[in-house]
Amino acid sequence: MLAEAKRAREWEEVYTERLEEWAANIAARKAHFRAWERDGFWNIIASGNQRVPYLTRVFINGWIDLVLTLETPATISENKSARQTIKERERQLKKSLARLTNQRSLELWNGEAGANQLNYRWPGAHTIIRDILEALTDA
Repeated sequence: MLAEAKRAREWEEVYTERLEEWAANIAARKAHFRAWERDGFWNIIASGNQRVPYLTRVFINGWIDLVLTLETPATISENKSARQTIKERERQLKKSLARLTNQRSLELWNGEAGANQLNYRWPGAHTIIRDILEALTDA
């Protein structure tokens, strides 16, 4: 949406490709997301003394619900509700500096928008888990 607003065609292509890859990943795992016990997840988060702001939780749950209602997640970039959700979330977080509504903020945008998939340090954790499992197998 930022690339569209800035009329940066090459960035539009990059982000469209990333979004299509994400959509394919979601489509392959849709049944898992439908079966996911989100209330249990949020309870685990809360039990670890991790504070997740209410609006963040509402956004995440709403986004998951929205994606699961789509015939194909690839249509997310064209979905008016998805676009409005993103625009509102940016406004909540950045207030008057939201790039989708503030022309000066949009002009200063350098093409990065936190659009990479979150990995929550998975590569490092994966290595540690693999090492532990290997040690247990050798024991």
